[in-house]
Amino acid sequence: MTRAPIRVLVVDDEPLARRGLIRMLQDHDGFEVIGECSNGGDAINAIRNENIDLILLDVEMPEHNGFEVLQLAGMASLPLVIFVTAFDRYALKAFDAHALDYVVKPVDPDRFHQALERAKVAIQNKEAGSRLQTLIDELDQSHPNPKCILTRAGGLTSLIPVEEIDWLQAADNYVRVHAGNQVFLHRETLSRLADRLHSNRFVRIHRSHIVNLDRVHQMRLIGRGDAEIQLLDGTKLTVSRRFRKNLEDLFPR
Repeated sequence: MTRAPIRVLVVDDEPLARRGLIRMLQDHDGFEVIGECSNGGDAINAIRNENIDLILLDVEMPEHNGFEVLQLAGMASLPLVIFVTAFDRYALKAFDAHALDYVVKPVDPDRFHQALERAKVAIQNKEAGSRLQTLIDELDQSHPNPKCILTRAGGLTSLIPVEEIDWLQAADNYVRVHAGNQVFLHRETLSRLADRLHSNRFVRIHRSHIVNLDRVHQMRLIGRGDAEIQLLDGTKLTVSRRFRKNLEDLFPR
C-alpha cells in the first residue's frame, strides 16, 4: 500500500533559506510541501489550521522565535519538528535528548537527508508529539520572569499571560493557575515557579499560595500572627506568619 506523503511546513524569515529547503525536499520521495511562512505569527496560524506532519523551523526569527512558535501554537498534539539554525551542535544537545533533530546553516545535503530519514521513522512510530511536548515543558520552565505560563485544561495546552493570573496554588508537583473564573494546571512546583516570577508583581503569602499584587484588595490580621487578604474578585486567602512580612510594607497598620 502506498503511504500518504509527509506534509511539510517550511518556516524561515529568509526567502533564500526557504527556497533552498524546499528545493532539497523536492529531491526526496515521500514529502509534500504544503506551505511556507516567513514569520512566527503566520507559522502559529498554519500549525493550528493545517494538517501538518513535519515542520522545518528556523530558531531565530523576528516577532516569535522557533521555541515561542511551538509554545504559542497551543496544540494538544504538535507535529514533528526539525530545527534549522545557525547555532552550533553543542548548544542543541537538549534536542537530541528528546529524539528531535536539527540541521545547522548552511544546510549540508547529507545531514538534511539524515534528518528527513529520522523524521520518517518518528512519524511512522507516532513518537513526535510526546517528545516535543517534553521539550516545550522544559523550555517553559527555564525562563526567568516569564511573560506567559504554559498550562493545560480539558486536554488543551494554553499559554496564560502572567498579568491575567490572580493567584497560584500548590498541587504536589503541579501548580493550579487561577485566572478569572478559570483554573488551569501548570507542570512545575510552586517553589520553582516562585523563583522565576517577578517579585515586584507576585508574592508568596503561604507555602501553598502565591498572589498577584495587582489583584489584592485588602489585608486584615486574624490572630496567632496570621493574616487574611481579599482579592478584587472576593477570594480570601490566608497569609501565614512566615510570609506575612512580604506584605506588611504594602499594607501598613
